[in-house]
Amino acid sequence: MERSRTFIALEIKEDLKKRLAAVQQKIGTQTGGIKWVKPDNMHLTLKFLGLTPEDKIGEISDILENTAGGLNSFAVSVSGFGAFPSRNNPKVIWAGLKADEALIKLQKKIEISLEPLGFSREKRPFSPHLTIGRVRDGSAKKKLKDAFENIQADLDSFEVKKITFYKSDLMPEGPVYTVLKSIQLSNSI
Repeated sequence: MERSRTFIALEIKEDLKKRLAAVQQKIGTQTGGIKWVKPDNMHLTLKFLGLTPEDKIGEISDILENTAGGLNSFAVSVSGFGAFPSRNNPKVIWAGLKADEALIKLQKKIEISLEPLGFSREKRPFSPHLTIGRVRDGSAKKKLKDAFENIQADLDSFEVKKITFYKSDLMPEGPVYTVLKSIQLSNSI
């Protein structure tokens, strides 16, 4: 049976992607050894599904439509930078997002609605963030810690207008995302 890597995410506005690219460039001038996420690939992951049987794609799309189709749009604010698992041991560099009640509810509804299809709920608490880079070189860690202290970025909020169900193909030059389904939210701000 054919399977594809899939995930559900929120898109972010182009202006914010440009600002995050400027942060990447600023950090990049201070430290190397980081593989940066291409601005076009920046998004907020709500649920990573992993290898998904092709015959479930339609059913997942229908569930997302029923789960999110009636929800209102909402704003999400960017709230600084950090790293997983920690700033002292950075492996993933991210821009944090304020955990707005609408965002938390949406993510939880998606988790619950997909469980009957065999997609287990995430065991870790939802930590809304935008991945902007991955540390590839251990020598970058100390320099990166210093760079975090100096990041000054004018970041703002963005309106969440739709949920997108993506297929992800891993290529040597980086992942390629294909939209499988977009679900428009109601009442754009």
